[in-house]
Amino acid sequence: MNLRHELKYVTTPGRAQALRSSLSALMDKDPNGNAEGAYQIISLYYDTIDGAAFFDKLDGIEYRRKYRIRAYNANRSFFKLECKYKLQDWTAKESETIDPELVRALMNGSEVRPVELTAGPLTKRFLREITMMNLKPSVIIQYQRTALVSEDLDVRVTFDEQISMGSYTTDVFSPDLPLIPVVDEESVVVEVKYNEVLPMVIALLLRPMTMQRLAVSKYALGYNKK
Repeated sequence: MNLRHELKYVTTPGRAQALRSSLSALMDKDPNGNAEGAYQIISLYYDTIDGAAFFDKLDGIEYRRKYRIRAYNANRSFFKLECKYKLQDWTAKESETIDPELVRALMNGSEVRPVELTAGPLTKRFLREITMMNLKPSVIIQYQRTALVSEDLDVRVTFDEQISMGSYTTDVFSPDLPLIPVVDEESVVVEVKYNEVLPMVIALLLRPMTMQRLAVSKYALGYNKK
């Protein structure tokens, strides 16, 4: 796995737009997004019944991980299973494509044996841990993301807006997902991901921006409103 630094900030839409404009001269729009590099993300997080992933975050456990099933825009024919690892300011992520019928079976509480699947190692480990740790669907988080990337600088900067949670549902297939905001609608979460050292040209653009460091994850914000 490739460990990377991840810095999170919260700022206003106006300041986010100013930073996005400055970075656009150095970075490319995410080719997976629309003309502005934007797309919608829907993440279904899994946790233990007593919220181990949530409380590990609050308790400051240095090494932690959490699983999520992620969809994009209105497409429910394509899902990604991800496991995100966190070690202080370092993060890593494993990802595999997962079949929609498996997603539906897991949501319905059907037992799926890893040995019966033609699946990758991450999916098989996730299925084992569902049984061993009694993982359950916990919270849906939905938001609009605009992403800028630079292969030369090896930096990715994302701007997340309209961050909401599913209200009393974990049905990721629902076409009319009832939502509750978990972040003020006048706030934008900015994430900066890079390897060993943040390139100076990016650091100089970030320095004058009035942004508050954000220590809480989107999942934690949503879980706290359950």
